[in-house]
Amino acid sequence: MSISSPSSAEAVVLPTALRHALQQALSEPPQRVRRLHADGQALWLKQPERLNWRWRLQKGNSKRALERERRGLHLLASTRMPVAPIVAEGETFLATPDVGKPIKRLLRTQSEQGVAACAAAGVALATLHGAGFSHGRPGIRDICWDGAQATFIDLEWFSSRRHRNAHFGLDVFLFLHSILAVKRQIGPELYAAVAGYRQHAPSEAWAAARTWAWWLAGLGRLSVWIQTWRPDTGDVVAIPHTLQVLRNDVGRSTHYDNEGA
Repeated sequence: MSISSPSSAEAVVLPTALRHALQQALSEPPQRVRRLHADGQALWLKQPERLNWRWRLQKGNSKRALERERRGLHLLASTRMPVAPIVAEGETFLATPDVGKPIKRLLRTQSEQGVAACAAAGVALATLHGAGFSHGRPGIRDICWDGAQATFIDLEWFSSRRHRNAHFGLDVFLFLHSILAVKRQIGPELYAAVAGYRQHAPSEAWAAARTWAWWLAGLGRLSVWIQTWRPDTGDVVAIPHTLQVLRNDVGRSTHYDNEGA
């Protein structure tokens, strides 16, 4: 299988050891995501999943998802957005470098790193919105932090046609929800994410997120009922917290206080 590299003059050159590891992986049965490493360096290989009909109904067409991600990464990288660059690609795969630790992993423990990472993630999402792009599903499991910068690594839900304030607002809702699904309560990580976002994003985008909170009021009531028999489901627990954050306009100031909690 042929491996090509991006044609940009600023494209990252794939080291020989990693190229050999990539060639070996491509000769094996495909996996959706695989981490490859050689000589102390790493990259991520993405390929379409081979799904039965039931999973295709739930997850959609994996080949189309990969193509959406490919187009999104190329487009956003060309405009210097905080996304992982493609270092190698072919008809049925793409490879990106290791750009840090997934923020979701950092949030599993109380740490200053988690707070700083969430602030950086908020800035990264605001950068996309300020440039006129929405992400589609900016969950923290698909945002990495290298100690200084947050980088998006998954764009399977990206569409260049979604560029209105309503799309930005939904991005914000999903972003904050993903943090609260891990932390289960409003705390410093959430405040840092809001502050990072609001200090750099168009004010209309935050206003659109608050509008989503009112539109989804019924979902909040439903989630409270679901918690009576599934109290440990993070995604469900996070819904009323997310609605609370947006309705109370948390982050009106730049301080990470307990405003609106």
